[in-house]
Amino acid sequence: MYHNIQFSKKMMMKAQYSKNLTIADFIVILVASGISWLLFTRFVSPFLQALAPIETAAITYLMLSPSSVYDKKNYQVLMQIVRKSRRTYHAIQRPVYQFHEEKEGARHGRI
Repeated sequence: MYHNIQFSKKMMMKAQYSKNLTIADFIVILVASGISWLLFTRFVSPFLQALAPIETAAITYLMLSPSSVYDKKNYQVLMQIVRKSRRTYHAIQRPVYQFHEEKEGARHGRI
């Protein structure tokens, strides 16, 4: 006979900020935007200072969002592509057969 075991659904849920992002992803986006704002405030014009954190947040969001590969994010898929070996398929060298009469005769006791 089968027994039903009840358990809380909260055990299987991740702490999420939205449908695509976890709370840790949201913190990474905020930190990346803050770092880009700190870097760009000293080196570029005031117009670009406002755009830098927005662009960084958008790019970071795209990299941290889930990809079409199951249980992978876009940055993980990108790292697999970059680190992929280009020599996956290579030609198999044909074995070199050398038939020398001296070696064949020496093997069989004929010299």
